[in-house]
Amino acid sequence: MSAMTIKPQKILILAANPKQTVRLRLDEELRDIKFGLQRAQNRENFDLRYDLAVRPRDIRRAILDYRPNIIHFSGHGAGVQGLAFEDETGFEQLVTGEALAGLFGQFSHQVECVLLNACYSQVQAEAIAQHINYVIGMNDQIEDKAAIEFVVGFYDALGAYNPEYDSGSPVEFAFNIARNAIVLAGVSGVSIPELKKNNLTPHHLPLGNLTNVPELPPHFLPRPEELAPLKHKVFLSTKQPVGITGKSRRVGVQGMGGIGKTALATALARDEEVRKAFPDGVFWVTFGQTPQILTWQSYLAQALGDKQAAFTEIGLAKARLRELFADKACLLILDDIWRLNDATAFDVLGEHCQMLVTTRNAAIVTGLGGQEYQLEVLDAQQALALLADWANQPEIVYSTKQNDVAKMVARECGYLPLALAMVGAMMRGKPLNRWQNILEKLHSADLEKIKQQFPDYPYPNLLKAIQVSVDDLDENYQQRYLDFAVFPEDIPIPEAVLQTFWQPLGLDEFDTQDVIDELVNKSLALRDEVGNLRLHDLQFDYVRKQHTTLVTESEGIEFLHNRLLNAYSKKYPSGWHSLENDGYILQNLAYHLYAGGRQTELQQLLCDFHWLQAKLENININALLAAIPLPNYEDETAVETG
Repeated sequence: MSAMTIKPQKILILAANPKQTVRLRLDEELRDIKFGLQRAQNRENFDLRYDLAVRPRDIRRAILDYRPNIIHFSGHGAGVQGLAFEDETGFEQLVTGEALAGLFGQFSHQVECVLLNACYSQVQAEAIAQHINYVIGMNDQIEDKAAIEFVVGFYDALGAYNPEYDSGSPVEFAFNIARNAIVLAGVSGVSIPELKKNNLTPHHLPLGNLTNVPELPPHFLPRPEELAPLKHKVFLSTKQPVGITGKSRRVGVQGMGGIGKTALATALARDEEVRKAFPDGVFWVTFGQTPQILTWQSYLAQALGDKQAAFTEIGLAKARLRELFADKACLLILDDIWRLNDATAFDVLGEHCQMLVTTRNAAIVTGLGGQEYQLEVLDAQQALALLADWANQPEIVYSTKQNDVAKMVARECGYLPLALAMVGAMMRGKPLNRWQNILEKLHSADLEKIKQQFPDYPYPNLLKAIQVSVDDLDENYQQRYLDFAVFPEDIPIPEAVLQTFWQPLGLDEFDTQDVIDELVNKSLALRDEVGNLRLHDLQFDYVRKQHTTLVTESEGIEFLHNRLLNAYSKKYPSGWHSLENDGYILQNLAYHLYAGGRQTELQQLLCDFHWLQAKLENININALLAAIPLPNYEDETAVETG
């Protein structure tokens, strides 16, 4: 892992100790700062310059000559009267906060932090903070030892900062470590240093880290007319959740699946302005109909620095998360929320945090006391552009005979991004005259049969598109697609799992890769950056429903679970404790045993010391403590997989 990802920093230290003022240990302070940066793991990222016995005009010259990112002043402060620099004769000359602020304001595009290591410098810090994002001042008189411990701790932490492990921006992290250094030294004054933090020049603020944020989908269509107002709501609605819902002409406030809510939220999470507005990070949690609340709460706590978090009670988890979020500036995105109670388990944010939820149910946003943002379907021209991009046929956007047919295809897809992606992918590599063929397939899709299989579903256009896309597959590939019904919703499936699952059917590693590539190419599955497969929740609903109608009664969903279990048993004949961690089966074995009707075997498994040891060695304790038994199969997907 790289130790440092922040850009190189130029540090300018200005010091003054005029005649007839109390002698300061400036040489000791400078020596310790230099030593701390020289020994830092990231020493190559810092360039230190210093100027002693500084006169007012020397400040300007030093900044112009050196162009620093951090300006550090060490000396005396006189409260509202100013900071003590030296005149031409070496005696005290006070410079006011307004004068310093006016000068520093001219360099706000490059100066990220100003540190005033001088007594009573809070007044100057407040003035400078009108122009600079991070300013540290002293609200009282501070002892020499405390002042030195503070600055040495500050630069030690700045030199060691690693965004993979350390929370907050580099300055905030260093400030917190520096205050703690005063305590560790056993001297008073820990509350004297104060950090003034603003968001005045976002172009040079650090980017908040992304935690579990998905990649943008293939052929992503930017929607600036949707992103801009959503960003506006997120920036202005401090502590008030913002929800993205889908607007459907048929069902009122219930959101429409496949409209692009997750893609829009992903675009927002990855937006540079958003990441700079939330320097402590952007966190993403995917819910669905059967979310693992405790697992996600533990995951967030670990991401925020509590590496040992393994919660067993939601209320206790909320209390701990409140502590962790209290002093952070984070964006928490809850994707695909179905129930209000699921969302309230994460209602834990601090004053400078924000929550964004995506949901089909606008009542959830209301229940959270948030603002609703209704996402519309694409307009006709946007839909045609997305269709053309997926088909790799840009010419259909222009006025041609195929353009007219493609417009009708887009209309049949309801202008929904997911439907357009699947249908467009079917046309890739085919001649232009095949658009009429696609249109006829959409027209002839058995809508009544679909409605019987999916009663009360307000997405007939999307279901037609899924049906036509699946029908376009080779028959064997269709069967493999329906195999995805065995997996829990919203769980990424590694390629190795499918190789194990399909090997008893005679598919080798390369055959499995061919199936996967075809499903991804047809937009029937999404492959993430590490190669895991995932179905959109409507596609998952489709394979679940279709599996029960397209296979014989003796090969229902329970049979499918046992087929997967038997494939693993064949690969690992020594028993479940011998399973290797393929990124899936250790976490989900209990789920499949339960759904496969093997409850007795499940009970034996949970009492098997060798299994428990193997699981604990490979995955976190949370999965080991997850709840298992449920009364019937309809509820079994609510199991927190064990």
